[in-house]
Amino acid sequence: MVDYWVNISLSKEVEELELNFALAFTPYTLPPNLLDSESLRILKLTNCHLHIPSQLTGLGFLNTIILKIVNVTEEFIQELFKNCLFLENMGLTRCRGITHLKIFAGNLKRFKWLKVENCHKIVKMHIDAPTLCTMYYSGDLEAFTMGNLLRLKDVTLKIDKEGFFPFIGIEKFMFAISHVHVLTTTSKFVKGLSPRLVDRNLEEVLPFCFWNLRELELFMNGSLCGPFNVVTFLNKCHCLEKVTINDKSCVRKEELMAKNIKYIKCHKSQSHFHALPCIHSIRKWARKVKVSMDAMEDNYVENLWQQA
Repeated sequence: MVDYWVNISLSKEVEELELNFALAFTPYTLPPNLLDSESLRILKLTNCHLHIPSQLTGLGFLNTIILKIVNVTEEFIQELFKNCLFLENMGLTRCRGITHLKIFAGNLKRFKWLKVENCHKIVKMHIDAPTLCTMYYSGDLEAFTMGNLLRLKDVTLKIDKEGFFPFIGIEKFMFAISHVHVLTTTSKFVKGLSPRLVDRNLEEVLPFCFWNLRELELFMNGSLCGPFNVVTFLNKCHCLEKVTINDKSCVRKEELMAKNIKYIKCHKSQSHFHALPCIHSIRKWARKVKVSMDAMEDNYVENLWQQA
């Protein structure tokens, strides 16, 4: 029955197709002719099985492809970038079959959004996308190499691995994202970049700086990340204006060099009292700083301002 309606849709040259079988016990096997469509602009598949051809001949006008729990191969991804010259958005979530993800989008003029989330078999990743503006990566990784990413403005990086060097190529990666305006990351990543004590002296693990970073969102994900780690990282962000701390904040009385912060937000009531000293420190430099704390009373915030 599903095959019938899919084929009817393709015969009528549908431009947007979304098939979601997230609740199914087994993936839905798609008709082989799906990838031959020349009308599709948006394709969203969840828990599906694709018949992947050796050479892609369709999808020439595809704009957006979102794949969740779908079998894909490294060759198929490369075929997409060769054949889909109007591609703007790509999302891969819990996809199987890829160990080395290669994004070569130098011939695309509109590719701007990439999301790779919890594709656990991926161990290596390479991105060369001159027009890419937003990148989201979540999962583990052994090596990350990058080409031209001059337009990259918004990066989300949630690396599961802990350690001083989260993955091979971290030096070039930090240089490639040094110009971004928005960064979302985890306390594990922050801790990995922190100076470490060697023979009673602090040694910088990796020199880096975020020259244009305006907004930082930090997820405190249970790692042993202390106040020193967080503040050291913030000191590398000279233009920071907004900080959002999720879960358990551990920032206390350390002074911050980011003197132009205008907004700080903390989620979860358990973290509010840990974050208060941080707000007091920021308040010294920015009298107009905004504070937002979920589940807090307005009069409590007023008292905070008076105390600061």
